[in-house]
Amino acid sequence: MYDILASGFPNTAVSGVIETIQFHPCLIVAGLLFGLWGLKHIGVKKPNPNRLPRPPGPKGLPILGAMLEVPSMGDKAWLAYDKLFKKYGDIVYFEVIGQPFLVLGSLKRVNDILDKRSSNYSDRLIMPMLKLMGWSFDIPNMRYGTRWRRHRRAFHEHFHTNTVHKYLPIQVKETQALLRRLLTTPQNFMYHIRHTFASTIMSVSYGLPVLESNDPYVTRAEEALKGISEAGIPGTFLVDLLPVLKYVPSWFPGAGFKRKAAHYAAINIEVVELPFKIVQRKMAEGTAIPCVLTSLLEEFPGNEELGRAEEELISQNTAAIAYIGGQSDFWI
Repeated sequence: MYDILASGFPNTAVSGVIETIQFHPCLIVAGLLFGLWGLKHIGVKKPNPNRLPRPPGPKGLPILGAMLEVPSMGDKAWLAYDKLFKKYGDIVYFEVIGQPFLVLGSLKRVNDILDKRSSNYSDRLIMPMLKLMGWSFDIPNMRYGTRWRRHRRAFHEHFHTNTVHKYLPIQVKETQALLRRLLTTPQNFMYHIRHTFASTIMSVSYGLPVLESNDPYVTRAEEALKGISEAGIPGTFLVDLLPVLKYVPSWFPGAGFKRKAAHYAAINIEVVELPFKIVQRKMAEGTAIPCVLTSLLEEFPGNEELGRAEEELISQNTAAIAYIGGQSDFWI
């Protein structure tokens, strides 16, 4: 399956481009040693039973593929990809260490492939680094299947256009608070905006208040988003191109990515679990404020399709996805 990237649209950041790869010579050696069994697969063309030609694109070098040719975010990738589109057309194909990529450079191509043929391309690119960081709870990082559909349905039920009007009182309250803050300290405009977003989505998702400053929930979520903004670009870490490196011990030279992943994984556990447990406790005490999470937990009991543990996990993940997504314009 191709990893499909969309690019070439004005004022739109390139999604999923190959970033500068963080590696260490020892890590390269380890990856090659661990992956010797797979080198024959890298050097062999992907199955093409119909013998159809692949889309045009840079051919690259043996094994490495086009790793040295594809642009990085630091190179203003959208301009570099525009040059590729002018040279090869609005659909470009290349491989990086055996991993195929298909880059779409026009709205027509995006609609033709991702909309009209969505049944063929609905699966998700699973990136080892994000999995190591503990982002498996998030919908974009789930394989297309029952689990993905259950999470998407739960999210849609509480955030589709015919439902969000329920949150208008919270939005009005937070907007009024924002105006008061702006009147008092207008120089902190950006901080007030961020605080308002965080407080609004925290109330909607968990019914919990957010402190005026140094709120632990906000701090954890912002730290978690730093991790995904770094690892969310395919190819930023060598482990995304050589998944076997995930088995390298964290003490190995060049395995700093394992320590980084462990750091963010611990943060993600707190982001997902701590507010969930607080709301659970408040529900047991009868003091919980109605919110998305309380609705989810009240809807699920008696459901024979899923076990209670799975029901709670879907509720926990859905609330966390909403909260983290509400704090960042990175999340789509």
